[in-house]
Amino acid sequence: MTRNIFSVINQREHCDQFVNIFTFPDCIEELRFWQENILSLKPSELFNIYSDFHVFTDASDTGAGGFVSDSAYIFHKMWLNHEKVRSSTWREIKAIQICLKSCNKVLRNSTITVHTDNQNARIFSSGFWNNSDLVQSSELKMLLSHLRSTVIDSRAKTTVSKYADGFKRFLAWAQKYPEIDSILPASELYVSLYLQHLMQTLNHFSLVETAFYSIKWAHKLANLVDPCDSDLVRSIVESSKRILNRPVQKKEPIDATTIKTLFNRFCNPRTLRDLRLLSICTVSYAGFLRYSELCSIKANNLSFKPEYLEIFISSSKTDCYSKGKSVVIKKKNTLLSRSNFVRLHKSR
Repeated sequence: MTRNIFSVINQREHCDQFVNIFTFPDCIEELRFWQENILSLKPSELFNIYSDFHVFTDASDTGAGGFVSDSAYIFHKMWLNHEKVRSSTWREIKAIQICLKSCNKVLRNSTITVHTDNQNARIFSSGFWNNSDLVQSSELKMLLSHLRSTVIDSRAKTTVSKYADGFKRFLAWAQKYPEIDSILPASELYVSLYLQHLMQTLNHFSLVETAFYSIKWAHKLANLVDPCDSDLVRSIVESSKRILNRPVQKKEPIDATTIKTLFNRFCNPRTLRDLRLLSICTVSYAGFLRYSELCSIKANNLSFKPEYLEIFISSSKTDCYSKGKSVVIKKKNTLLSRSNFVRLHKSR
C-alpha cells in the first residue's frame, strides 16, 4: 500500500526537491488509508534488545546470502543444480544454516535473532521444533537439519509454495489485530473469523479452502493441535462451497478438426518455428500431455520405433513420486503423421 507514494518519491531529481502531492490523487488515497488504519496495526519491535546479534538471510531460486548486523561478516552462495529444484522453504532454512556456520566465530556462545521473510522458518521454531536446542551432538544436528527438508518434501513443491503463501496471508491478517497473540497454535475462534473474512471479501470458495488447508498444513508441520479439526471450522468451509459456488465454465475442447486446420495452414512449414508449432500441438493432442510435461521433453526422451513413437515423461503432476512414465503415439504412413513431424523437427 505504498506503491504510489514510492512512485512519487522516485520522480524527484534530488532528495530536497519539493513535490506537490495534490497532483497525485492515488498518492493522497494511500496517505488517507494509512492515516485511518495505522493505529489498528499490531506493533512489532524491529529488534529484540535481548539478542547479542541479528542475522539477516534471504534465498532465491539461484542463490542465497546473509550478513550479521553491525559486523563485517557476510556470506553468499549460488545454488547447485540439485539444490535449485528444492522447495523455497528448504532454501530459506539452508541459507540460515550456512550463514550461522560461516559466522560461527563471532556468533558462538551468543543469543541470536534470525530475520527472514519466509514464514515457514517461523513454523520450524514452534511446537515440535522448540526441542531443537536439546540436540547437542554434531551428527544429530545434521540429522535434524535433514529432518526439516524431509517433512517439507512430503508434499509437492507447488503444493508447499501454495500452502506457505496461504499461511503467510493468514499471518498478515492476524498481525492487524493486537488481541491475536498466538499464530502457532492458532485459536479456533480466530481461524473461524479469518475464514468468515475471506467469505465476505472473496468471490470463490477455492480461496477459502486454500486458507483452511494452509493453516492445517502449518500446524501439522509444527506438530501442534490443529484448529482446523474443529467441526465448526470445517462447517465454514462447507458453507463457502454452497454460498460462493459458481457454475463451472468449461473450456472448449480441442478436437481433430482443430488439428487438421493447423495442418492445412502450415502444411508446408517454411521455418523451424512453424514446424515446432505443429510438433507441439500434435504431440500434446495425441499424447494427452500437459504443457508442463511437454516443455520438459528433451531429445533423449524420444524413441522412434517402427510402429510408434515413445516419449519418456520424467516428471508429471500425477507422478508424485517422480518415477517417470512413457507415452506411446502410434505411427501412420502419411507425411502429416505426428511422429514424422517430430522426427523432422528433431533432425533440423
